[in-house]
Amino acid sequence: MAWFDGTFPYSEEDLNKAFPKIITPNLRLSEDGKKLAIINDYEEGTELFELSDPKAEKDHYGQHVFIQAFTGTDAAAAKRAVKDFLLNVDTEEGSSVFLLRKDQERLFQYSFGHICSGLMEKQEELRSMIVSTPMGDDDVFVLPLKRFMHKCPVCGFRTLQYRHYYDICVECGWEDETVWDEDDRSSANYGYSIKEYREDYLQCKAKDPEYTWRGQFT
Repeated sequence: MAWFDGTFPYSEEDLNKAFPKIITPNLRLSEDGKKLAIINDYEEGTELFELSDPKAEKDHYGQHVFIQAFTGTDAAAAKRAVKDFLLNVDTEEGSSVFLLRKDQERLFQYSFGHICSGLMEKQEELRSMIVSTPMGDDDVFVLPLKRFMHKCPVCGFRTLQYRHYYDICVECGWEDETVWDEDDRSSANYGYSIKEYREDYLQCKAKDPEYTWRGQFT
């Protein structure tokens, strides 16, 4: 296991039920065409595995772009399917692109994602990232992705991969436990409520506009 540690098991039965339309072995659609599953099965330690790493721990505000490459006869089919998908689905809502990892026949869902539609048109630039790919341009389609990130309830930045799973916001330091009301006190955040924590965070920002959380408030 590597960058997909701690993610959720996802069975082949679940995959076949939720995504019955097989475009390629690594790209599938739901019956209504409104959800897309991307299955990463690159071998650990290879170039494509590294380029497909979402780098969760370094992914400040979810800006890191990672890739899924389709080669050979899969390239044209994947390109057509993704373009049709983008014409019909708003991927910004955050639950239409499922990101899965297959490792030693085990499936895991590690996140939801965005397709970077603007960057997707720059195929020559994307293909240049894959140094070892000997195929011609028409035999490679590179899909650029970003993980969908939820807004932190304190600072509003998109820094949380999941809500209410104790993710820590890299901007303000809020640990996102199951607190629903802004006035409820959070045991994971030293008894602060969301409102109180936000007040402290904004005070830190007022003193230093470049402030971001580094383990404790200054």
